[in-house]
Amino acid sequence: MASVLRSGSALAALLLLAPACRPSCEDACEKLLACEEIESPRVSLAECEDSCTREEALYEQWENDGLLDALYDEMECIADSTCAEVAGGACYDEALFVF
Repeated sequence: MASVLRSGSALAALLLLAPACRPSCEDACEKLLACEEIESPRVSLAECEDSCTREEALYEQWENDGLLDALYDEMECIADSTCAEVAGGACYDEALFVF
């Protein structure tokens, strides 16, 4: 029984140390393009994803963890917010490029 508890504790510790599952550029773009409240004239899913992944790669190249974290926060906000909230600017960060 004690070994089961120890292995359960080890698993719990690993889960806490594992990176949080965050939305991808694809997830964020799908949400943005599905929202009728957000104008995205003639932007395709592929264009949105490409822009987002280029922004992510640029921040990684710059080794700028602050901007990279802000981008991930923005993508999470987009995924977790309603379309109206996103259209109202709830996830906007002026430090980031708009993908």
